[in-house]
Amino acid sequence: MEWGAYALIAIIVPWALNALTRSADVPAEIRQGKTWLAYRLPLKVFSIISLVFPIGGIFYLISGDYESIYEPVGFILFFSLISVPLLLESFLVQIAFDDEYVYCFSPWRPNRQVPFSELGQPYYSDAMQWWLIPTKSHGYIRLQSMISGKDELLERLTLLE
Repeated sequence: MEWGAYALIAIIVPWALNALTRSADVPAEIRQGKTWLAYRLPLKVFSIISLVFPIGGIFYLISGDYESIYEPVGFILFFSLISVPLLLESFLVQIAFDDEYVYCFSPWRPNRQVPFSELGQPYYSDAMQWWLIPTKSHGYIRLQSMISGKDELLERLTLLE
């Protein structure tokens, strides 16, 4: 790799990480009387770009320019296991709240409507980089670090104590 490529990477990577981090600090949107937490455009763009790798693997598979079928198939599976969940998370996970309930929409589990009276004390998982809010009968509500508006919900929960 030439020095120009390294210089380009040195510029693009910090800029992209900064955009991802700043998008998580955007306040929540208020629509239809609810405060909505959601992933913003930079993470959605990143998740779409991440599909380049498994799609590239498919083209590599079609080309037939490999010694073993396991090579392109492994490549496609590996990058699909990373990019597809990221894409689903960034586009389909949303959390909203109003004065009475927290509404959770996710591809990972059924949609939930959790009363504030059932919410426990939130805590942060350093290992997973997300907030967990225990509930009495609805499992956990997970607030990933990259979701915008999480501060409003966490502040609301501290006011209820």
